[in-house]
Amino acid sequence: ERGWEWKFDPHLFSRAVHTLSAELADLKPRIALLRGEESDIVPPDVAEYMYELLGRTAPFVSIPESHHHVFVDQPLPFVAAVRALLRDWEHSIPWVPPERR
Repeated sequence: ERGWEWKFDPHLFSRAVHTLSAELADLKPRIALLRGEESDIVPPDVAEYMYELLGRTAPFVSIPESHHHVFVDQPLPFVAAVRALLRDWEHSIPWVPPERR
């Protein structure tokens, strides 16, 4: 028994990858990637691809022992990560794509 889990169209996200890539590459505000280390929706290869699109410059955090809904699986580590990122952002500049630097 795997317990409670979401039910959704597994092909939903595969259709959105191409449009997401373009949108992700064009982001201009501060950005960070937080993911559940055990996420089936954002597995390591997808996370690495997103990190590459951001020029390997955005903060990247994988929260251990959590799936896609990190705030449900590991609420305290999630809040700690968000707080740490927000504290740092006060002293940092917004992310800019490498080709625009």
